[in-house]
Amino acid sequence: MSDLNAVTMIIRTVGERTQAACRESIRAQGVDDAQIITVREAPFSKAMRVGFEAGIAAGREWTFCIDADVIMRPGSIAAMMRQAMQQPPEVFELQGVVLDKLFVTLREAGNHLFRTSLLPEMIELIPEEGQSLRPETTAMEGMKARGYPWTRVPYVVGLHDFGQNNRDIFRKCYTHAQKHSHLLNELLPKMRERAAADHDFAVAIAGLAEGLKATGAVRIDIAHRPFAERFEAQGIEEKRHAR
Repeated sequence: MSDLNAVTMIIRTVGERTQAACRESIRAQGVDDAQIITVREAPFSKAMRVGFEAGIAAGREWTFCIDADVIMRPGSIAAMMRQAMQQPPEVFELQGVVLDKLFVTLREAGNHLFRTSLLPEMIELIPEEGQSLRPETTAMEGMKARGYPWTRVPYVVGLHDFGQNNRDIFRKCYTHAQKHSHLLNELLPKMRERAAADHDFAVAIAGLAEGLKATGAVRIDIAHRPFAERFEAQGIEEKRHAR
């Protein structure tokens, strides 16, 4: 049996501009449509749960969760599956790296290849909404404490956050201002350097600035009202819909 037949692909989306491109980047690698499930839920903790439950119900050995802001590299699914098949049984998750536009670097984001048999335990460890800015990492740390580690694969899975709507760029960076505040001294100069030539970075800087002003708790939830309120206040024109 091909390694591709042993994986269910879960696309997690909140309406990203690259949702269709993400799906096509999976289909182009030879994955059958029946193996691709799209989950559109918010907040993110609910999207995690629903996606994991879908992977369990599909019954394949591995469940590959991909965020819709990732466009996968050709051959990346097979490459990650080859790595997965070589892991000892206690390893429950593998993660590659992506070329992240907004962070201007390679980093771990937007992709998680889970051993399906261990997802019920992962579901038990999903934190209540609002308790963590990184609910997936929190649950993974819990799995590690139970004796199920994860591993990083030094392989570029795809592109992350290229071609997104201005609203989504703003929202993400609003959150990043608190979620990744320790990186801002490194990140802001890179964004400023690129903002004149690429408006995405100007929007990103605006999102960071508003996030730094926030005095209330930030939630990983697209429906969190301050995201929309502060974006509308900027008067930023939205991009045309992606074809």
